[in-house]
Amino acid sequence: MLEIAALVVGLISSLCIVVLAIFSISNSLWKIPSWAKGVEKDIEYLTKSIDEFKNETNKKFDRIFDQLTAKPIFESKSPFTLNELGEKISKELDAEQIAGTIIGELVDGMRGKTPYEIQELSMNFVQTQYVPNEYDPKKMQDCAYNNGTGMNQVKDVIAIKLRDAIFEELRIPVPNKD
Repeated sequence: MLEIAALVVGLISSLCIVVLAIFSISNSLWKIPSWAKGVEKDIEYLTKSIDEFKNETNKKFDRIFDQLTAKPIFESKSPFTLNELGEKISKELDAEQIAGTIIGELVDGMRGKTPYEIQELSMNFVQTQYVPNEYDPKKMQDCAYNNGTGMNQVKDVIAIKLRDAIFEELRIPVPNKD
């Protein structure tokens, strides 16, 4: 009788283990869809981040390549001043007028900044955030093409004119060629 009782207890124990295993597996299977959605969201986020990084890297490589292959638009002295080609591009674009449309967005944030910071922030803004009006892109492309330079150099001309306009607004001496 003791042997039968041990056998029954063993069977009941085994049955309990099987039931617990089935319960655990079914409980886990129930969570797989939500886990998969979480993994899918993580992969989507990583893919988006990689794409953004790739785009930013491509922009930087394009800018470096443009700088290496384009004609210089600055005098070879500090601070940046436009050379003859830069002045020609500025006149063709009416870069001072373009800078005048942008200055309102930036001038208040430039108060208290050093001239170097203003120059860098102006150049960064024009290169990365400036959105030309509907006529400017063609004008900028034509200007780059006609002068044998790249769009980044054309934007740098606008940035220098923007920097100069901010300097005037903040009563900081504007660099000149002399």
